[in-house]
Amino acid sequence: GGNGDGYFRTNTSTGDIELVKSLVYDYLLDPIFTLTLTVSDGVYSNSTNITVVILDYDACLPVFDLASYNVTIPESSAIGSVVATIHATGCNQSNYTLWYSLTPQNDFAIDLISGNVTVRKSLDHEKL
Repeated sequence: GGNGDGYFRTNTSTGDIELVKSLVYDYLLDPIFTLTLTVSDGVYSNSTNITVVILDYDACLPVFDLASYNVTIPESSAIGSVVATIHATGCNQSNYTLWYSLTPQNDFAIDLISGNVTVRKSLDHEKL
């Protein structure tokens, strides 16, 4: 969902995003809010998306299978080629799906569901 139901607002003095009403909300149906934040100096403006994920109050944190993932690939790796697969498990797999994200997504991207990390653009060892 977005902010159509008015759950959030931006504090114009601090820039903080604040919850303005109780989340009487079925997080199992749509646990993700995508908000658009715009900044302006009166002449120019720019926008970015902010994703808010609502967790069940008794949910546990997902755990990655490995503490760290190290991958070595040639700079000639084709765009779209899978260079790693990240995997995590939650305490109650039957009630929810894990979503993966990668920040920033400059040279690599991650598939939201599979955890496959792919080459997003041509790699140049000297510029990385």
